[in-house]
Amino acid sequence: MMFMRGKVYRVEAIDGRVECPVCHTIIDSEDFENYEFLDIDDSYYGDISSITIRCSRCGAVLEVF
Repeated sequence: MMFMRGKVYRVEAIDGRVECPVCHTIIDSEDFENYEFLDIDDSYYGDISSITIRCSRCGAVLEVF
């Protein structure tokens, strides 16, 4: 991943939301102002296994499962 300069936090999505472990912002998947989409990792069968986003508030990179 070319965008990785620092630490990447692995977080689990619950009901389409994640909490940023750095600034504790609740990021809702439908609120596009809270995050920047960076990458998608899909499995061999076409299912999405994770996405990578950047928190708009603090800039932390999150790998969401």
